[in-house]
Amino acid sequence: TIESLWMGVPVISKIHRPATGSIGAGILRPLELSEWLVETDTAFIEKAISLASNLDELAVWRAGLRGRLERSPHLSASTFTKNLESAYQQMIFTRERAEL
Repeated sequence: TIESLWMGVPVISKIHRPATGSIGAGILRPLELSEWLVETDTAFIEKAISLASNLDELAVWRAGLRGRLERSPHLSASTFTKNLESAYQQMIFTRERAEL
């Protein structure tokens, strides 16, 4: 998903699919692209047709997606490091509580 966005390709994600839907939502929401999250197969098809049918809008998306991604938490080394440290601390805390 991130690689597609980096190349300027819109990604539609069906949010209720196990794992992949959650990953898509986790990537698209921080980019403020929740309009590309859908709940049904019908909505997926409708969104794909809508995006593919409007070439002017598609050109705008293609031109702006990389910049949006560059400014996002997904490519921020400091945000990534803080989140990773937090995850490690939570794992240690959980392990310590389990040992009690």
